[in-house]
Amino acid sequence: MKDTSINDPDWVIKYCINRLSEIRGFSSALRHLFGDGGIGGDIDWGIHRWDENTEVDYGVGKFDGYRFYVGPDEHGSNLDEIEGFRSESDLKNIMLELTSWYTILHPEMAPDIEAVLEELLIRKK
Repeated sequence: MKDTSINDPDWVIKYCINRLSEIRGFSSALRHLFGDGGIGGDIDWGIHRWDENTEVDYGVGKFDGYRFYVGPDEHGSNLDEIEGFRSESDLKNIMLELTSWYTILHPEMAPDIEAVLEELLIRKK
């Protein structure tokens, strides 16, 4: 059986992706994530593209990807911040799967989401 708990190494990534899908203005959230380099939640979670601050603040060497984190105020356990990492290409593939699912649930959003994906070169026409 697949571990879906906080002990699953991909839990933080799944959690952040799920929270991202719940943001009102999902297409704007995608723009922030890929255009501005990051998005975060109201409490204590986020997805951010690697930059110099990531290296300084978290000791993560340079890589072409994103850091996912969930802080203790968000996950509610006695653990510190939980983090995970994915390459930019992995995150784009995850977003293609997520947006396919999302537009089935919210067909009225499909044109705007498709436009964002094409604009950000995640999906080519």
